Amino acid sequence: MIEDIILNLNTISKIEQYDKLLVNYGTLYIDPYSKLRGLRRKIQGHNRYDVLKFVSSTIRLAINYGNSILHRFRYIPDLTLDDLDSLQKDELMLLYKTLLECRSGLSELCSTYEDDKNVLSSIEIIETCIENFIDECNNIGLRNSFFKEQKNPMEETISF
Repeated sequence: MIEDIILNLNTISKIEQYDKLLVNYGTLYIDPYSKLRGLRRKIQGHNRYDVLKFVSSTIRLAINYGNSILHRFRYIPDLTLDDLDSLQKDELMLLYKTLLECRSGLSELCSTYEDDKNVLSSIEIIETCIENFIDECNNIGLRNSFFKEQKNPMEETISF
């Protein structure tokens, strides 16, 4: 299940300006700009509101899954990231990373639908949910742990 969530979050993160999304059997796909895109989307029954509901549901599912892991930190005061089992820690870090990255795709969707205030409002709500989750992860030290694991390749090559 988490693999499907991550796949869809990664797709969101790869959206470029004027790209649109479509959903096919529970998977998000990028629909790049073309002259016939509007006609194709109309014939296939794709629309921004249904896609945005799916995006919102996917992100909320990811956040709820992450919150189920973070829940332990609310009730066990001295709990640290190292106290989590490796699978939970890996999944939490993966959700953290992909949610951070999908913010750029959401920004690109805003420019695609810049004239639709309903879509922009929905995306703003989604972005707020992501920011709240990111803040909670940062509060338990996940940000520091995340960047510690991503080594700087220059560190190993520079010596004096």
